[in-house]
Amino acid sequence: MKPILVIGLLSLTAALPAAAQPKKNCAVAYASGDSCKNLRVDFNLKDCAMKAPSKKPTIHCDGSKATASVESEKWIFRTNLKRFIGKNSSIWDVSGDVQFSEKKIERIVAAVTSAPVSVSTTAMVSSAITVVAVAPAAPMAPTAEPFTPSWKNNSLIQFWYLEDQTKSAIAADTNFRVRRAELKLTGSSAENTRWFLVADFAKSLSTNSTSVLTSGTTKTTINDINTTGDNKILQDIGIAFKLAPDLEVTLGQFKLPTTAESMQSTSELLFAERSLLTRTYGERRDPGAMLTYKYEKIKASLAMSNGQGANVDEKNDRKDYSGRIEATLPWGFTVGTFTLCKDAICSDPNRYGISLNWASTDYYFRSEYVNSNVSQVRSTAYVLDGGYKLTEQWQVAARYDSLKPNLVNSFTSTAATVGVNYFYSKQNLKLQLNHTQLFNMKGNNGSYSSSADQKGSLIIFAVQNNF
Repeated sequence: MKPILVIGLLSLTAALPAAAQPKKNCAVAYASGDSCKNLRVDFNLKDCAMKAPSKKPTIHCDGSKATASVESEKWIFRTNLKRFIGKNSSIWDVSGDVQFSEKKIERIVAAVTSAPVSVSTTAMVSSAITVVAVAPAAPMAPTAEPFTPSWKNNSLIQFWYLEDQTKSAIAADTNFRVRRAELKLTGSSAENTRWFLVADFAKSLSTNSTSVLTSGTTKTTINDINTTGDNKILQDIGIAFKLAPDLEVTLGQFKLPTTAESMQSTSELLFAERSLLTRTYGERRDPGAMLTYKYEKIKASLAMSNGQGANVDEKNDRKDYSGRIEATLPWGFTVGTFTLCKDAICSDPNRYGISLNWASTDYYFRSEYVNSNVSQVRSTAYVLDGGYKLTEQWQVAARYDSLKPNLVNSFTSTAATVGVNYFYSKQNLKLQLNHTQLFNMKGNNGSYSSSADQKGSLIIFAVQNNF
């Protein structure tokens, strides 16, 4: 009688050598990104005594919650993530320990398809039974996926109706204004590189008019582009190269690493306009080079730039140096600091600041302080603001601005703002109503600036769509 081969799922599983189980809590996950679209999750498996995964983690995002998983040779690691303060925060955090499970089915398939089989007869009765011994499968070499160039676009439009009730306002008492019309293009043309381009078509190139005597008494008016002020349509443009998994260098024109609010996405601001502190000391764009390092929950950036503003050349050997370091702490806290220097040694910083943020599912709080000494003018400013989500669609917010434009002078400019936000579709479409009370301030077409003996109020109704 011929021997009969008996091969079953249970017998195969028993014949395979058990995979060495990772230690409990040996894997750690870290999250970053300001929306579901650009959420990034990194798994650290160094303490699990196994090779790093060759493929990127798989991420499934649903509003303020997400799951991420990554596969090693024999194990699957999973974790859950949560986004704090719902739709108005850029803070993602891991909401539990990293769990793992063994890839049993994959091991069995690999054993059947690639392992040599040896047969030995153990008993001969009326129906002979043969035991099958399966050798462990040799590890399969990961196949590298070919690189495919890619790109994507995002747009942001924001429309204002404003009432300026300040004395000597720099604008009409009421005004309709296209505040933002941004187009953002991003992509990658080669491995470990990315490019970006941001234009704001709400900006307008203003001109300077000069009368020149050409002949006799004839005068000719010459208009040339005014290169000062915030009037540049081209905002950001550049290329970034990844030097290491946690290290990147950016070349081009970009926002300098300064205040915390200036680093926040425009689409996720609590108010229609940024604070006076940020508009005075932050939100600066400059051509230059920037080095960015991210490790776990720490991010550090160091930039060297012309120091003359966006789209302006500087033909000398003097450059500005700015740097910011930020750390995400437990319980939703984030602390950061920045400095700006006019020389590489930076023995006497021209400007420095510190920030502390706290965020939970429904609450948000931010505080920031800046001290500046530029062109022999010393000034200080601080801002406190916060928000609370009443429901998934309604949010209330409040902010207090304070600026001392010159420590030699006695007056201090302050602004108190209250606001209500209504979300039509998460952050994609929202309505904002802000009321600001000003003291030693004057209105400036919806914004406000320091001015002694000026006071009044400013009302802004904003419609914003991000797509």
